[in-house]
Amino acid sequence: MQEEGKMENKKENKYVIGLTGGIGAGKSTVSSVLEEYGATIIDADKLGHEVYEPGSEVNCAIRNMFGEDFFDEAGFLIRPKLGALVFSDASALQKLNNIVHPAIVKLAAERAARSDGLVVMDAALLIEVGLHEICDEVWLVTVRDDVRIDRVMKRNGFTEQEVRDRINSQISDEERGRYASVVLDNSGGLPELREQIINALENLNNRRRA
Repeated sequence: MQEEGKMENKKENKYVIGLTGGIGAGKSTVSSVLEEYGATIIDADKLGHEVYEPGSEVNCAIRNMFGEDFFDEAGFLIRPKLGALVFSDASALQKLNNIVHPAIVKLAAERAARSDGLVVMDAALLIEVGLHEICDEVWLVTVRDDVRIDRVMKRNGFTEQEVRDRINSQISDEERGRYASVVLDNSGGLPELREQIINALENLNNRRRA
């Protein structure tokens, strides 16, 4: 690996990258590589799991909105079951988003404020929920649709239609690209993606030193 890509991890040198991309784009892979280079990763999906915890305001609000059928005996949300509903019903998805998104944004902002050095805000809905506004720049991970669909079907066991429903529930890469300073194409293999990430980090370092 090229050492030039590494970022200094100093409190006074905090810099927040908003990392986004649609389902199956490979954001987690990009995050893993950036973590190798010293970045602190704030994963919005993991924060989502936190806000769903039994007894939380979000958990209670979802229970009141959608009913007991979407929770197990321990009080945990059955996310695949609720996902099957909301990704085929735009109205239900909007209701869920209105409950969950403000809680995730608040928690993500708190985590970013406490972090140092290079911080990566990994969020599929970075633009939609306004998290890009607390980032210094946005990186977009893209992938060809055929690769995306095949990847998610194998990873999640979804049908092609279920994958397409999730793709259609999100904004397009074209829309995300309007906010992006860096676009990473993950249609090839990991070596190609890693090279793009290292180049992007080197460019970022050069811009910040200029």
